Amino acid sequence: MSKTAPKHLDDIAKTTYKQVWAVLESLGKLHDIDANTIELYASLYSTYRIAQAELQKSGPIIFAKNGYPMQNPAASLSSTCVKEMRGILRDWGVSKIVDRVESDSASEAKWHGLA
Repeated sequence: MSKTAPKHLDDIAKTTYKQVWAVLESLGKLHDIDANTIELYASLYSTYRIAQAELQKSGPIIFAKNGYPMQNPAASLSSTCVKEMRGILRDWGVSKIVDRVESDSASEAKWHGLA
């Protein structure tokens, strides 16, 4: 396993990879987890951030070419990323961190650092 983030990741994913690695290492969980799963989590987080930026820009409702309102596809993408990230956190055995962060109305930085 490599502590260095894979080169193909974007900047957000690289930062997330490093932070997640550090947290898992401090929890003594790295021996149970492969780097590919950390990479997946980091990629999902980056995609989540992109989707959130699109939602901030366009809002949750957009208009189709025919003029009818519809849900912004970024809302579904964001939701999917959150579900996948939470699943990974549970697989890693850190779901209590997720629950604590959610109950504390956590900031984005807390998600970024594993919860």
